[in-house]
Amino acid sequence: VRADGTVEELCPSGLPLGLLRDQTYRYDRVRLGAGDLLCLYSDGITECASPSDEEFGLERLVDVLLRHRTRPLQAVLEAIEGEVASFAEGLSPGDDQTVVLLRRQDDAAAM
Repeated sequence: VRADGTVEELCPSGLPLGLLRDQTYRYDRVRLGAGDLLCLYSDGITECASPSDEEFGLERLVDVLLRHRTRPLQAVLEAIEGEVASFAEGLSPGDDQTVVLLRRQDDAAAM
C-alpha cells in the first residue's frame, strides 16, 4: 500500500518457500517510498472462513490495510488480526495465519 493509498499487488512466483527443496523462484524489485507499507501474508489470512463458508479474501485485507496504513505497525497487525477473528466468528482458522509488515519511514534511509 503506497503512502498515497494506491495499492500495488505483488504476484507470487512459485510455491511457498521451503515446500520443495529445489523449487526456483522469479524475483522482482520494488522500491518502497516514504510511508509505503508492505504486507506479506499467508493464505490462512485471506482464506479464513466465516460460519457461512465465505472467505475473508484479499479485498477485505486491502480494506483493513488502507484504513489503518498510517498507524504504527503493531496497530495495523492488531487490526488485521481483529477483523479476521471477527469475520470467523469464533471458528478455528483451519490454517496458519502469518503476517509480516514493513514500512519505509523516509527517503533519508535510502542514502
